[in-house]
Amino acid sequence: FNSFIIAHRNPEQVFKSLQNSSNTNDLHRVLFDIDSNQIGKQYKQYIIFPITTYFRIVSIHFEQRIWIVKIIVFNSNKSIEKKDKNPFQLAHLLRHIGQLDQSEKLFYLLLNQYPLLNSQSYDGLGRIAQDKGLYDVSLNFYLKSLEIVPFKNRAHCLNNIGCAYDYLEQYD
Repeated sequence: FNSFIIAHRNPEQVFKSLQNSSNTNDLHRVLFDIDSNQIGKQYKQYIIFPITTYFRIVSIHFEQRIWIVKIIVFNSNKSIEKKDKNPFQLAHLLRHIGQLDQSEKLFYLLLNQYPLLNSQSYDGLGRIAQDKGLYDVSLNFYLKSLEIVPFKNRAHCLNNIGCAYDYLEQYD
């Protein structure tokens, strides 16, 4: 079973193609700018990566109606350090690009899979509820997060609670 990821070597051409494509169903255009470190096999104007290749997100920005995600490739023979694994990164990315329902599902999944990190899941769910205008729901998630958040992260959590009360116009 051989599976590959195929990437075009000319990002400018892909960028122009994305700009010229019609977007009739509210899909987001995404360009992955890959720093391949010469790991992929080059074939004509393409680079071919095995499906098992590891990628790490370096940055994300929005330019001319296109999300540009800069990623680097890890050599699959090297181990990925534990600090580079963040199970919440995809959920935050989905929220950032407006895919709130998918992000919410992922945060609920992470809530069950990483019980020691529930404060982060509750924080993410609170942000999604806030983005949806459900300020009472977001406040409840933030309060749950406050109950279990490590002391060093309390300021962030308290700020979110303050924002929720501000949206609710409850200043008492």
